[in-house]
Amino acid sequence: MKFSKTLSVIAVAALLSAGTLSTGTIVSADSVSDAKSAVSKNQSATAALVAKLQDAQVNVSKINNQISDKVVSIQKNAG
Repeated sequence: MKFSKTLSVIAVAALLSAGTLSTGTIVSADSVSDAKSAVSKNQSATAALVAKLQDAQVNVSKINNQISDKVVSIQKNAG
């Protein structure tokens, strides 16, 4: 009796998991299109952020050069 009950539980669990797994793999054309659109938007946003970071890095480099020039100027005047 215990063995048949265990087999019944295993069979029910297998059926439930098979149903869950099969519904998880269904993909509609709309969801694929939406996913592609979202990826494209993310790539555009990423490219824009990278461009902003590059511009910021150029500004940081300019400011570092100005600071270095000022330090050199101060050292020359102090010496």
